[in-house]
Amino acid sequence: MSPASAAGDPSSGATAASALALFLVGRMLLQMFVASRRSRNRRRAGTVSAVLLYPVKSCLPVHVPSARVTESGLVSPDGVLDRSFAVVSVTNRKLLALKACPRLSLIQPVLDRSSPTGIRLSLSESADAEKLNVSNSVTVRIGAKDSRTSGVEKFDMFGEMAYGKVCDKDTNSWLRAVCGRNDAILVYCHQELRTTLTELRECQRLGIASKTFDGCDMPSSGDSRIAYANTAPLLLATEPALTALNQRLADKGCPPVGHCNFRANLVIDGPIQDREEEAWSFVFFPSSGCTLAVLTPCTRCGITTVDYASPGDERRQLRTDGEPLKTLAEYRKDGAFKKFSPVFGVNGFVELPGDVAVGDEVLVI
Repeated sequence: MSPASAAGDPSSGATAASALALFLVGRMLLQMFVASRRSRNRRRAGTVSAVLLYPVKSCLPVHVPSARVTESGLVSPDGVLDRSFAVVSVTNRKLLALKACPRLSLIQPVLDRSSPTGIRLSLSESADAEKLNVSNSVTVRIGAKDSRTSGVEKFDMFGEMAYGKVCDKDTNSWLRAVCGRNDAILVYCHQELRTTLTELRECQRLGIASKTFDGCDMPSSGDSRIAYANTAPLLLATEPALTALNQRLADKGCPPVGHCNFRANLVIDGPIQDREEEAWSFVFFPSSGCTLAVLTPCTRCGITTVDYASPGDERRQLRTDGEPLKTLAEYRKDGAFKKFSPVFGVNGFVELPGDVAVGDEVLVI
């Protein structure tokens, strides 16, 4: 063997380095071209009217003045990730959602720096602590094994397997009392964040994934890692869309609904039309540079029918009139979604992270 062979061929290393450099330069030039192309087509949609964080899936939102948008979703200033906690049944090892347990809507998570997890659970303003026979709040802790679990729970989340670390006994005792279910436990997504790629490919197969502005089938953020969100890191909705829906409900003599029925993270208000958001490809927040790719409208299910005006005790229930899902089906179940549930809001995937605050300007393509 020659000395050059023994030491490795320097020319092969130089060739590899040159190829990598060309690739990086090419990618940078492509990104610059795409960014320039997008910037020429942006138009103003309005401003952010609400930033909503859901630390516990299916429970009430926390209204925050601002949050960090990451590829995994919204993160509070203290580091609490959106939908990083979920309620699970230890009886059937399935996610316990609002449709099966409307009393989850009586739980108001609170961001709490003194809590080891960053949150505590409290009763909502409409909840009746005396009838529920529980204290007003409980601090959430993780790591103390619940006697009825193994410490880490594997469960079915709408047909997909998910994992979570079981919270402490005091938390679960409080949760069971509020929910009226002895099988409920709170889990935390401590690892094994789920990929969105499988869900996006299924949307493409069904023909319900939007094309992005640049003609791609999937944004570069398609392989986002999320905790317990259903499809995407973020959900966006608009005030005009809610206003239009409530007008239709009023015409029927039905009470209005709020954004809590649709569980959006970012609400946008401005001179936009009802359903206009379904045609967006990208959403920009100039104040931080944050950029979202819109890939699919959000299909809706029975959790939208929770009656937030029903009594704050064991009588908390779904609406008996099937609204607003019934009305949504009359005008938001068309096109590619004719075979599916009605849609409201859009799923956002993070192209570029950044901070988003109430009042921030919103540009779209």
